Amino acid sequence: MIGGSLCLEGATVGDVWAHELREAAAARPEIAKAIWHVSLRAAPGDRALTDAEWADLATGFAARMGFEAHPWVLIRHGEDHVHLAMSRVNYDGALWAGRHDYRAAQAACSELEAEHRLAAAPRVSSAATKRVADHQLSAGEWRRAERTQTVPERVQLASRVHAALAASTGRGRDGFEAALEVAGVQHRASVASTGRVSGYSFHLPGHVDAAGEAVWLKASQVDKALSWGKVAPLLDPEQHPAPVPVVKVPKKLLQTRAGHQAQVRQAQQEAAEQAAERDRAQVPALAAAGIERAAGWWAARKEQAEQEQARKAAEAVELAEVMRIVRASQAYPASEATRRSPTTASTYDPARDPALDAQRRRDHGIER
Repeated sequence: MIGGSLCLEGATVGDVWAHELREAAAARPEIAKAIWHVSLRAAPGDRALTDAEWADLATGFAARMGFEAHPWVLIRHGEDHVHLAMSRVNYDGALWAGRHDYRAAQAACSELEAEHRLAAAPRVSSAATKRVADHQLSAGEWRRAERTQTVPERVQLASRVHAALAASTGRGRDGFEAALEVAGVQHRASVASTGRVSGYSFHLPGHVDAAGEAVWLKASQVDKALSWGKVAPLLDPEQHPAPVPVVKVPKKLLQTRAGHQAQVRQAQQEAAEQAAERDRAQVPALAAAGIERAAGWWAARKEQAEQEQARKAAEAVELAEVMRIVRASQAYPASEATRRSPTTASTYDPARDPALDAQRRRDHGIER
């Protein structure tokens, strides 16, 4: 047990905190599922979190989900994940409804990833690369990707720019542009004469049009989630400040208080620069992971398209056969039913009837 509200109360032994959860749940015996459980896992390739970091992250998760006042515990179950168990019933009988908990948990995890400088885990419902692959590609890009068996350049750009943004949150435009360079994305900002930035354009080296000219795409063309109105607040240090590294600088003998504080600030600045460098170093791996996910979605989508094409082809064959039978049945003359009546059937020869064409006679095996 590494965290939770019961940990603060000293109930760190399994039997004790389990009893505390059951006792709280007993306040509302009519609630069938009073214990809520969730597991939190770091993305593959992310840094190993300490117990203190997991506890801090889980506290933020509980606050965002709205059950921080309820009894809950955090159990570390492996190097990369933890389990959180919570009583939906508080000691005073108040119930945590937990409506749309899956959607709320996904949103909370996205915020915590940015706040703690963690890799953005893939989420099918909101993954930027999947959104681009599904909705923002032209027919020409589809055909080229299928012909070359490569992930479209626009999807590659989205993966790389999102990775750069994740590594530069709270570090301003300079940090964002430095991360873009590490990601291998060329960029240019649209700056007015007043100095106001209205957005960015991006270019993936090697992406050219039919005339051999470099293709530059506006951020909103790459992914609408990368429009400047959405990116600027994430880069603003005031709205999303970068975490201040905790450093310990021993005070020297006879050192003044002001001198020691200046030494601490310098050490913090150096630690912040080192943290920024580590985050930027993770950009290529994050971008590669995003492109790999997009390639998987691309392959799955292609397989679905092939299955749909085969289904439509089979339906077309079946429809053609049905129409042939319908046309054949309409070839009988109106008087044929009378001619084939029992009283006249012996004198009627369909092979001599001009109303039946050659195809109709072949269908009935009477072609001569």
